[in-house]
Amino acid sequence: MSKELVFLSVEKLIPHPKNPRKNLGDLTELADSIKAKGVMQNLTVVPGESDDTYKIVIGHRRHAAAQLAGLEVLPCVIEEMTENEQVATMLLENIQRSELTVYEQAQGFQMMIDLGETPESIAALTGFSNSTVRRRLKMAELDQKKLKEISSDEARQISICDVDKLSSIKSKKVRNELLSKIGTSNFEYSYTSAIRDQENKEKLPHVEKSLKALGAQEFEKRSDRYSSEYEWLKTIRLEDYSIGDKITVNGKREKLYYSYDGYSVVSVYTEAKKKEKVKKSDKQIERERYIKETTNELKSLYETAFLHRKEFVKNLVVGKSNQALILRLATAALSNCLTDKYKDMSEKLLVEYFGKEVIKQYGAIDFDLILSKVMAPASTSYVYLPKFIHCMSRDNVGDDFYTGYEDKFPKFKKNDYIKRFIDVLCELGFELSDTEKQLLDGTHPLFTDRDKVKEGDK
Repeated sequence: MSKELVFLSVEKLIPHPKNPRKNLGDLTELADSIKAKGVMQNLTVVPGESDDTYKIVIGHRRHAAAQLAGLEVLPCVIEEMTENEQVATMLLENIQRSELTVYEQAQGFQMMIDLGETPESIAALTGFSNSTVRRRLKMAELDQKKLKEISSDEARQISICDVDKLSSIKSKKVRNELLSKIGTSNFEYSYTSAIRDQENKEKLPHVEKSLKALGAQEFEKRSDRYSSEYEWLKTIRLEDYSIGDKITVNGKREKLYYSYDGYSVVSVYTEAKKKEKVKKSDKQIERERYIKETTNELKSLYETAFLHRKEFVKNLVVGKSNQALILRLATAALSNCLTDKYKDMSEKLLVEYFGKEVIKQYGAIDFDLILSKVMAPASTSYVYLPKFIHCMSRDNVGDDFYTGYEDKFPKFKKNDYIKRFIDVLCELGFELSDTEKQLLDGTHPLFTDRDKVKEGDK
């Protein structure tokens, strides 16, 4: 079949039935251009089902706009392609021009799988990497009705990068829950929370295995740990645990018990000494359980908020347009260098941001080295300043906002330093979720003591 340019009747050109792009958009401007200048780029077509028809592979919008403009013939190049090659060509053409919605991309790649292709062969046909193809195919596992609805909602302004993030979530149920939040201010926070929960759930069996190796057994009832029969020995934060870490328990070792408190905390207990046992009423045990679980849940929410900010700071692109804002952050941070906040900066975070060399012999932190990087010439210091300032917001961020004890319900405590820090982050493009706003101003429902409400003391 000749590949020379030929002019074919518009009526003989048929839109490809497997074109991934279903919505051709507004054709008015293109039609006006075609009226004035004609069709400047040829269409690519393949022979149709009958001898005198051709299916369009590339040029669906030009064909539709030309019909609006009243043209009778169009310049075409006739190609020989297999059905798979036709779909791959249309898919690649539209994706390269960013003309496919997220839903259409998912349908296009799945269509090729249905035609017998593999992720590897799709990658070879389209030029995309294997990992990109597999991420796109993951979209087909999402709720397609919801994906179609959201991707067609222009107000959402969702990106393929956001949908790609969902491929890192292993639970299909969680992926679809996140899908409903994509394109909103709550998505990044919820995604951070889901990743954190996923990682902690993967770590939990390893922690339990290590504790059982020490002879510990899990409480039959979660409420047992609030009884005076047992004494707390150790808390293991899954956030800080790495698979393979050795777990040790100091103190009394006659009998050990453990409980996953939820919210990334595993607590270890032993039997209390007989003289220390004080009989607690069921009401007292329930009250302590409620206070402890509310406190743990608040800590978990604040830690997720911290991780959300951390990802933003790590990926912050520094340029001339935002240097003034970053210097505002720096002023606040440097003024706190000699305070306890500075001394309490997270070692783990410092190493992640500034490198292992900031930890000196015997685990001491080399603050001089950190400051030398922060105070370096502008081209370098602007990169380090946000990271340094984020360290200043502390790793145990929850403690900066609320007070809570074993026998006292947690209460909101305003922290002007972190609020100012977050305000400037928002000026730099950071988006607060609804949950973070409530944590920041103390309106989160967890700050309401349900027992006091029942008593009428609001």
